[in-house]
Amino acid sequence: MSYIGSFRFVPSIFRIALLFCVFLTYANICSPIVNIKCQVWRHGDRSPTRTFPTDPIQEVDWTFGGGGFGQLSPKGMAQHLKFGKLLRKLYVDTGFLSKKYSSKEVYIRSTDVNRTIISAMSNMLGMYGQNDGSSQAGVDYPDEIGWPVGYVPIPVHIVDFHTDHVCHLLPKSAHDRRLFLRRMSKCNLNWVLSGRMST
Repeated sequence: MSYIGSFRFVPSIFRIALLFCVFLTYANICSPIVNIKCQVWRHGDRSPTRTFPTDPIQEVDWTFGGGGFGQLSPKGMAQHLKFGKLLRKLYVDTGFLSKKYSSKEVYIRSTDVNRTIISAMSNMLGMYGQNDGSSQAGVDYPDEIGWPVGYVPIPVHIVDFHTDHVCHLLPKSAHDRRLFLRRMSKCNLNWVLSGRMST
C-alpha cells in the first residue's frame, strides 16, 4: 500500500507512534542538494493497555518492560533492535549516513509514552549501538568499566502530549476526536474509492 502524497490520511490508518527523520545535506560541485529521509513506525510488541475486571491476568501480572499495562515487552525491544539493524543496512552501509552517529544527520522523535521511547532507543541501539568498530571509546562513549562497549546513547526527543502536533495527530478531546474521525472516515472512503491507493 502506498501513501505517497496522502500524508493527511495517515491518522485514520494508524496512530503514529514514532517519527524518525534523517537529514543529510551534501554539496555537489554544481549545486547544493538536500536529501531528506523520513521514517515513521509504531512501537514494538507490548502488554495490553487494559483488560476486563474478571480477567485472571491483571496489570500486576505484567512484569516485563517496567511492569504494568502498555509496556514494551522484550520481544518488542528485539523487534526494534532488528529494525535498527535493517535501517543501518539501508542508510549507513549504503553511505547515505555516516558510520558513526551524528546529531547533524539523525533526529529521533517519539511520543511521550514509555513503549514508544524504548522502541526508539532499541531501534537506535540496532542502528548505531553495535560494537562494529565504528565508534571509539573515550571519544564517542565513556571508556569506563561497566559501560557497554560500542554503545553510543542517541537522544530521543519528545514533546508534551498537548503541544505535540506531529506524533499525536488526533484531537485531544473526545468530542473533537469523534468529529475528526467522522470527517476522516468520509475522506478515507472517498480516497479509497478514487483508486489512488495502490496495494
